[in-house]
Amino acid sequence: MADDPVPRKRLSWLSRVLLALSVLASVAVAVIVAFVGYLFVSGYSGGNDPTSVAPLAFPVAIIFFAIAGLPAILICAGLWVAYGVSVRRRR
Repeated sequence: MADDPVPRKRLSWLSRVLLALSVLASVAVAVIVAFVGYLFVSGYSGGNDPTSVAPLAFPVAIIFFAIAGLPAILICAGLWVAYGVSVRRRR
């Protein structure tokens, strides 16, 4: 039983699911990185206005990237690796 290969149909289905999840995770990472970039740019555009909240944009960007960005990048990388392995096993 342990020597039985996984059926091609199941691997094909798994590869498609992993590809879809990988693409969605890549889009999520792109959105997070774009938002962090926007926060950094808004931190520079505060000017000399003492009521501006622009100085808060830098720490918020760093915290947001640490809490949401890094885990999303790790999940995205893991999904792409899993997709590559499933495609290689299918061949």
